[in-house]
Formats: sequence, C-alpha cells, structure tokens
Amino acid sequence: MHFPINLCIPAFGLLMFCLSAEALSVTYDFKPLIGGPKFLPIHVACVVREGSASVAVDFIPYEATRSETIVQLITLRRVRGVVRIAPVAVATTDAIATATSPNAAASTADVERLNRFTERLREGEREKQQNMHLLLNNCYSFANRVRIAVQEERAKEQERLVMMPKGENDMQHGGKD
Repeated sequence: MHFPINLCIPAFGLLMFCLSAEALSVTYDFKPLIGGPKFLPIHVACVVREGSASVAVDFIPYEATRSETIVQLITLRRVRGVVRIAPVAVATTDAIATATSPNAAASTADVERLNRFTERLREGEREKQQNMHLLLNNCYSFANRVRIAVQEERAKEQERLVMMPKGENDMQHGGKD
C-alpha cells in the first residue's frame, strides 16, 4: 500500500503530511516484512521526491531472513541495520518492488539534489552506526528521521530563498512574480 503524506491519513499511529509536491517531499510506502505474509504490510519505507526524481529509502535488518536474525529481533536484542536507497520510477505506487527503475525522465538537477540529500542521510545513519531493535530503532523510527531530514532540508531551502537578492530569486522561479 502506498499512502501519499499529503492525505493526512493516520496509518499505524503515524500522522502523515506533505510540504509540497514541487520541492523535496516524502511519502510512506507500507510493505510486508521481508519473507513475511503479503497480507500484512507492517514495514514502512519512504519515497523521497525532488521534482521529477524519486528514491525509495528504508531501514531493514542485515540478513533479514536468517533465523538467527529473526530470533534476535523477537527476543528484543539488537541486530545490524542496513539503510537501502534505490531509484524509483516517479509514477509507481510500489516503490520497493520497482526500485530498479531508473529516474530516466528526471532532470539532472533534480537527480543531483536528491543524490546529495540521500548521501547526507546515509552518512548521518552511518555516523550513528545504527543497530536495529524491534522497539527502540526500527523502520518507523527511521521513517520519522527521514521525514525530519526532509523538513530540515526544506527549511534550509526556504531560508536560502529568503536571503537571496530579489533578482536572483526571480531567476530561480522563471522570472515570475
């Protein structure tokens, strides 16, 4: 299932929202657990969009289908977590399943901005050396960190536009008032 954040639908206890369709935005995509039943979409992935470019981002256990990993998780022990980032076709409603689709129609600038954002996101997670824990650090807490990172990035962009001299700001938006 794919829920755009701008619908403001509570799902699994999360209130979803979207800042804008044109700029950096995030939606949540609910999927079954890796190796889990298809009828139970309790894993959350994020689809981050910048203009016409999109990537699927999620946080999963390393070696998610190994029985040792599953036992560690259900006994509330930590396991190594992995951040997955993959390009997605913009029109898709099934982000992770189509993660091999390139952003062929996306503008180069959108792809570059999105790549810079996802690299900063990956570095932030790497610095924390994230381990997954079923209650304390899971795909939902990761999705929340992605949402916060998008908000912070949007705030920086808004601040940059406000501080930009009027002539430059007009050029940035195609010369429109």
